[in-house]
Amino acid sequence: MSSETSLSLQFPRLKYDVQEIQRKLDSYPQLDGFVFLPSFENTVDYGSAILLKAYIHGNSKGSTLGYHESYYDWENPDTLTPYANYDLMADAPLILTTNIISKTDILTLITNETETVETLTFTPVINQYSQLYYEVWPAKIINGDYVFLPIPGVNGAIRTNPSPPATIDSMDEN
Repeated sequence: MSSETSLSLQFPRLKYDVQEIQRKLDSYPQLDGFVFLPSFENTVDYGSAILLKAYIHGNSKGSTLGYHESYYDWENPDTLTPYANYDLMADAPLILTTNIISKTDILTLITNETETVETLTFTPVINQYSQLYYEVWPAKIINGDYVFLPIPGVNGAIRTNPSPPATIDSMDEN
């Protein structure tokens, strides 16, 4: 792409409220993961940033063959919202993929025996295949600032799984 026609996209760091995640877990015990899709919102609040919509994926009959896979509450997905002064600016080539986090990883992120996790933070990253994915950290708010919390048993952040190559079958069974 020439410099005269280049286009840069803005990917802010995003937050997902743990209370909302817990409501989803309580409402849909059969869910096996969260599926995140890029969303161009172009609003006064967020400018022209690319955000994420969170969908709940589950398997209503327990089949691992995908015959009874469902997206629950698909008509009303959660929108992750920007926070902090961090934006990843990216231009071509870039692949906006579906990103997946298993229920097991979500539970690992929101469960902390010594700290109260208030939100999950999603930091955009581009891999060597030009796919956008996110590093996810649990956080709490102290004096108006987001403070990342360690993830028990994990060295570093939990990463979303960009699809392709990820598949729904790769989610943990719960």
